[in-house]
Amino acid sequence: MLAAEQSAGRGLDMLAALQVAHYVEGRRIADRAVLLAVAEAIGLPRDAFEAALTACGGEALDAHIATTRALMSRIGAQGFPTLVIERASGFTSVAVNPYLGRPEAFRDWLRTTLAQDVTDAVEVSGPNCGPNTCVR
Repeated sequence: MLAAEQSAGRGLDMLAALQVAHYVEGRRIADRAVLLAVAEAIGLPRDAFEAALTACGGEALDAHIATTRALMSRIGAQGFPTLVIERASGFTSVAVNPYLGRPEAFRDWLRTTLAQDVTDAVEVSGPNCGPNTCVR
């Protein structure tokens, strides 16, 4: 994801493709060859992605993981998936278990929850992610 974001601004697209590769296709997404193939499948130039993948390793990756772990510790996250809502007052954990297999119920809960934070004059913006891609 970091390499896709760095090379082409498409980290969320890579996330969606990696999830399909792992959960649906059963591929080992920790393998470099699989990462390269997934990146190519979503249209990322191989050379640019491979260079970014190399650059994102080592200290850059260690720093990203340390930052992520610190955030997880601060919000009490203990596993995957962990969902949180960032509000002006801080982070709020989202229990996902009640909504597994019930996306409409989750959507309704999320809309109600976000409506508490947003006035009619402000629109919530961000990526709209589906199983294969994210649209901004």
